[in-house]
Amino acid sequence: MQPRLSLLLAVLITTAPAFVAGAPAGGPSEPTGPVDWGRPETIDPRGSAVLDFLDTDLMAYRASAEQAHRAGHYEEAARLYLFVLRHRTNDPVMLYNLACAYGRMGDGKKAAAALRHALDAGFSDYALLWTDEDFKRVYGDFFFTQIFNEARSRETLGGEKILVPARMLVPARLHLPRGHDAKKASTLLIGLHGYGATCEGFAAIWGLFEDPRFIFVSPESPYPRPLGVEGGQSGYTWGLPTRDKTVMTVADPLVGENMKATAQEVARSHKVGDVYLLGHSQGGAFAAMAAIKSPDDFRGVIVLAGVFPEDLVTDRELAAAAGKVRFFISHGRRDQAVNLSEGIKFRDRLVKAGFDVTFVPHDGDHGVQRDVLRQAAGWIEAAPPSGRPAVPPRGGASHGGSSREGPR
Repeated sequence: MQPRLSLLLAVLITTAPAFVAGAPAGGPSEPTGPVDWGRPETIDPRGSAVLDFLDTDLMAYRASAEQAHRAGHYEEAARLYLFVLRHRTNDPVMLYNLACAYGRMGDGKKAAAALRHALDAGFSDYALLWTDEDFKRVYGDFFFTQIFNEARSRETLGGEKILVPARMLVPARLHLPRGHDAKKASTLLIGLHGYGATCEGFAAIWGLFEDPRFIFVSPESPYPRPLGVEGGQSGYTWGLPTRDKTVMTVADPLVGENMKATAQEVARSHKVGDVYLLGHSQGGAFAAMAAIKSPDDFRGVIVLAGVFPEDLVTDRELAAAAGKVRFFISHGRRDQAVNLSEGIKFRDRLVKAGFDVTFVPHDGDHGVQRDVLRQAAGWIEAAPPSGRPAVPPRGGASHGGSSREGPR
């Protein structure tokens, strides 16, 4: 069955629709009529419905397939997996799940074929493969044994996996307030997008603020979301996709270093005073972690629909940051992705540790709310300056220089 990667306290949050068992309403959007999608010469590019298949809600079909699989309806699951794969033939998770369904059905030959395609598409969670009970019925099958042994050879030939720290450039989107004077110190708000999002998409929340007086920058997280997870759309995650908690303790604090580097990069062309972090969903947990670990670098944190990063900060770090970092926490009463109770736990955990916390529940869902952002902006602007030194630019460069993306 589909592996669920541990990405920061299981904060695998997207704004997905609700699902029900069985195929989604409306049925498959495969074109009907004379078009044979296996023969390009039969496709009429001017046809009125020729693009309809692009609007198919594959995420809904994936969820329905997984529900059928968990319920033991393996033929129904396989049917839905196959439908998704007609649209995304190289989805390694769907291919693996299809192999699992055939395994449960006792069809070793088809399980082997699907697993081979999954491996070719990039599936490499060998630890799951060696122990997956979905394949119990086909362990003695000739074809499945062949591909199973081939997978063991691939793991061996691939060598031991190690992780090497490396500097890299990531994109960020910058917004300046109206009438901005680059020579005067301005508050900087750094926005951390949610799991699976992009810096471009999250930077658009700038339009929801009402005449803000701060600089806003939205950097992109460095790790691509794993192929085939939560619908398979391109996007990024702040947590390194791993199940190894030892690796997480090294990788996760790097987010704080990235935020400090972002502030220093903005300071190359604009004078930066106090720095605030704003995070949505997964981004909220990492924003909180970054500020608690480096309380002298960040004035405050705005958390929207987030979960407290319990495993990433210590009681000692909380105590040290309590008098230095302010928090604004908001959560929706109709949030189906992260329950309101998580926002309340977040608030209570910080209050118990002695933090200055403003808590704003709202009647919305998991999305970013205009009214909440405007209250958060007022919360930033109402606070007196911390009196901390202005953020120095990266490398000590003078204001006015920065790396810009352009044609090559």
